Amino acid sequence: MLLAKEGDRLLIFDLQVHEELRVGEPSVLRTSGWGSTPLRILRRALGIRCAFLLGTEHRAGALHLFPVQYGTDQLWDLGTPTTVASSGWGARQRPQMAVVGDMDGDGSSDVVTSDRSGALWLHPAAEDGTPGTPVALHASRWRGVTFF
Repeated sequence: MLLAKEGDRLLIFDLQVHEELRVGEPSVLRTSGWGSTPLRILRRALGIRCAFLLGTEHRAGALHLFPVQYGTDQLWDLGTPTTVASSGWGARQRPQMAVVGDMDGDGSSDVVTSDRSGALWLHPAAEDGTPGTPVALHASRWRGVTFF
């Protein structure tokens, strides 16, 4: 899957491998409201092995998990979100976030964030696959660094 934003629309493309890699037609997950929402893809969460979008809400600093499901009118559709955290994940608290894959061998994607002071944090996946309790990776020097 390839996640993309076109203006304010949220799209997902199916990647197909036959004799060569091909990008399929996009599924329009949402038609508006996504231009400024930071998103990351998780491969497993809530005990389910499928793709999820991890999105932050700027104003409240909430962190939401959106399941990507097989659609009825198109290949993919966006399911009902689950609020993982109601605050603390806004751009001011955690200016950078990246899904770094499975760092601890539990089969779930882990998340790395930076904070306002420039510290770097690893959030190993909790039992349900959502970002868990942070562990300090580096105390400083990550302010102003963009990573993905």
